[in-house]
Amino acid sequence: LQELGRTLMVQGNWEAAENYLAQAIAAGASKEALLLRTRALLEEGDPEAASAAMKQYIGAENIQSSPIRVRTLYSEIQLRMNLHAYGQVKSFVSAPLPSLIQAMPDLKGLEPASSQADLALVLQKTGDGVRAFFDNFQNTVSTEQIREERLGKDGKIKDSLDQKFRYLLVTHPQTQRLGLEEFRTNLQGDRTEPTGLSSGLMLSSGFATTSLLFHPAYQAGSTFRYLGRQTANGRECYVVAFAQTPDKAKMIERFSSAADSVLVLFQGLAWIDAENFKILRLRTDLLQPQDKIRLQRQTTEISYDPVQFKQVAFAMWLPSEVAVTVQYQGRTYRNMHKYSEFKLFNTDVKDKVRPVDVPTEATPPDQP
Repeated sequence: LQELGRTLMVQGNWEAAENYLAQAIAAGASKEALLLRTRALLEEGDPEAASAAMKQYIGAENIQSSPIRVRTLYSEIQLRMNLHAYGQVKSFVSAPLPSLIQAMPDLKGLEPASSQADLALVLQKTGDGVRAFFDNFQNTVSTEQIREERLGKDGKIKDSLDQKFRYLLVTHPQTQRLGLEEFRTNLQGDRTEPTGLSSGLMLSSGFATTSLLFHPAYQAGSTFRYLGRQTANGRECYVVAFAQTPDKAKMIERFSSAADSVLVLFQGLAWIDAENFKILRLRTDLLQPQDKIRLQRQTTEISYDPVQFKQVAFAMWLPSEVAVTVQYQGRTYRNMHKYSEFKLFNTDVKDKVRPVDVPTEATPPDQP
């Protein structure tokens, strides 16, 4: 029974695995079965039951003296328990469509969907495209222009700063992790970071992996709703709303301030090309404000464009423009990022590319 449960876990069949492991424990299986069942319960989206099973596994022992895999699982359970604070949050997925359209001017002109019949296909095709993007990604470098702004209560710019960098996206195919590493250099090639915190501005980064929300490995961590069709950038698009699920989300961001930090989850909208299922636009917003640190808003809007490299047969869809708006501790910050002059690179070769015509992590500013 224990090994049946283990096999089902490898297959991702968590409910059946938990059932067999519960039977194994009742039949007198080792503590390993209890630890496996703890993982299965957590993956099922029941952190409270997982926490109870973990307490039974640990018993009177100190968790700090446990093996690293036990401590890691324990930490994951605590994280999920903390996310329970989200409760039954109303999101873009559950909001009445007329209210959502009224709140989101970008949805003007949307042709509402009559049913959810197309959603499964859209998610499958989009997920396949996102997976192929990360599986086949080649290192790129581009020119990044950043404008950081602090806005007054009247919406006017009070402070601003313009900076220019070389922006590198690097994949690590030798590892099993998904995603890309991003970093910046100055125009002379020395690694650096944007400035502005000391001036009371905001730094933002981490946009290249936002589309992972649609990767097949992460889709189970969100709920989705097909809103309808709309024209965006001259292309017919499927419009899909999404909201991360507190009990199952795997992409979790931590927003840190000088005094504290909170875990944040996101909701958003995606405009997906109806012909090739590429994401053209992606918007993310906080699933709910974080009053603990006075984080009222964090909106990231990403526009993607295809870039055709000379030595690559297919176009790579990369962020071309990103706008980030944050309302934090009574102030409003806005960053705009623009990317151009894309090139491929590796340890030996640099190749020029030409664009083809045809989606945060925010670091809060220092406190005064």
